Amino acid sequence: GDITLDGVTAEYNDDGAGADLWNDYGGDITVTDSFFNENGDAGLSAYAGYATYNDDEESCTDEDLTCNVTITDVQANTNGWGIDAFSALGEITVSDSEFSDNEDSGLDASTYYGDIDIDSVTSEENYYGANLGIVSGDITVTSSSFNNNYSGGLYVNIWSNESDDDEDLSSVYLDHVTANGNKGNDEDGGFVFMGPVDSQPYSHGPASILICSGSYSNNDGFGVNINNFGGSTTFGGTVVTNGNGEEGQNWINPESAFVGDCVEFASVVEADEVDEPTAKPAGMGYEYFPEGASLQEKDFECNSYLGLVLYTDELNDGDHVTIPCGSKGNGTHASAFKTMENDLPGKPAVGTFVSAFKLSIEDGQHSSANDIGQLMVSFKLPEGANPTEYSIMFWNGTAWELVPNTFSADGFFQSWVNMLGYYILVKN
Repeated sequence: GDITLDGVTAEYNDDGAGADLWNDYGGDITVTDSFFNENGDAGLSAYAGYATYNDDEESCTDEDLTCNVTITDVQANTNGWGIDAFSALGEITVSDSEFSDNEDSGLDASTYYGDIDIDSVTSEENYYGANLGIVSGDITVTSSSFNNNYSGGLYVNIWSNESDDDEDLSSVYLDHVTANGNKGNDEDGGFVFMGPVDSQPYSHGPASILICSGSYSNNDGFGVNINNFGGSTTFGGTVVTNGNGEEGQNWINPESAFVGDCVEFASVVEADEVDEPTAKPAGMGYEYFPEGASLQEKDFECNSYLGLVLYTDELNDGDHVTIPCGSKGNGTHASAFKTMENDLPGKPAVGTFVSAFKLSIEDGQHSSANDIGQLMVSFKLPEGANPTEYSIMFWNGTAWELVPNTFSADGFFQSWVNMLGYYILVKN
């Protein structure tokens, strides 16, 4: 039958788990509004249908029995490990919970033939943030953080996947996930997908991976570390991967990652597309220029707009800079002029030239200093480009230097900066 815990506190068990729940022959396990802290073993172990495979029992397939594990509003901190959840043929759902400061993993979750859904979970300062594994099914992680763990943030495994049809691949969907500041070696990272490295048969299978807006930065290893031969890897929204290990920002094998539309790809929201107007009504946001054949320069009108989006072409679809008003008032003059490779002040030591422009803001106070506040430079990536192969650089007066960058679902490589002058997009 089913097992339900609600409003339970199981703490300070030095030699054992806070709660050890086994429902071997079928039935759901549901735990809500409970605390499992400072136990010597797991804070909470929840195994549903474990005997289904060990004893050839098919209880989880009975019409009256399922093997789902649901964990909601649970805290499991400072244990041997936080949560250990298993389902034979059911779904594992974990939400609105925290599993931090555990000696091993914050969260281990695995199922044979079911889905794993993680939402609004914090798993930080553990040895591992989270280990998620399935044989066949889908894994979804949303609005969750896996930061400052000692050997990597979020790990995902597909233990096997016999299908050669992309439509039948398991999917891994990450949306608004942060995995920053994790320790470990070069094989670790913020997000690690341990799939096949080449065409040889492996026990780990490929997946259809979609990584939407999130941050995978300042990790000792890679920001995202993905081996996914036979699968697909898509980035959408704004994904930040800055300041990661010496071996490089990211590792993606094969290198055929591409930019996609998060909403359309993941079918999270169904809505008609609305074309954004070129110039927004007064008080409704940013002013967009040039309009038609206008020059690539403009005076601010900060009484009517929050700032200025200034394009380097006349089509309003290419390289541009987004400049909030901040302390800049009416009359502040801004320009962003496309610059050819031969007109640059110097040639980058590495990388192939793609595009460049010179940014200026003049009002008597902000002519060339770094007191202009934050603004965003955006470069249009070539169609079909792998964003992990590109970098944005700034000319500091004597040499080109890398600046932190992100990439967005609409095909732009972007960086928040606070310096005026030349910016360049190069292919690494």
